[in-house]
Amino acid sequence: MSFGSIFSIVDPFSALPAFVAMVGAEPAPVQTAIARRAATTCFAVPTVFGLAGALIMRFFGITIPA
Repeated sequence: MSFGSIFSIVDPFSALPAFVAMVGAEPAPVQTAIARRAATTCFAVPTVFGLAGALIMRFFGITIPA
């Protein structure tokens, strides 16, 4: 996985206004916790699908021509 492709999929600059709108009124420690959870999720989901994507697709019976 290259950094450029992941960066374009999970665009932090376009996600920032939505994040601020949702947690702007929360105290700083809560904002930090939410940001860490979001960053962990944004790392874990592509990593899992990158490592186990073929197995997941085979499990659901999805082929390339589909």
